[in-house]
Amino acid sequence: MIYRKTTSKKAKWERVATVKSNVRTYVDRKAKKGKKYYYAVRSYRKSAGLSCYSSYGSSKRVTTRK
Repeated sequence: MIYRKTTSKKAKWERVATVKSNVRTYVDRKAKKGKKYYYAVRSYRKSAGLSCYSSYGSSKRVTTRK
């Protein structure tokens, strides 16, 4: 899963996409132009009706095009 948050200190991670494990790139078409965001990846697995989540991976700061 791909998460994003703004650079605000109080911002919380928001899931923006769920992708398959073989996906290597992602374009966030809902990000606002000229804004700064952090992105992180988190994996999960469903087993016996339960979802197990990893911790967030290292985040990457991105500035969108204007």
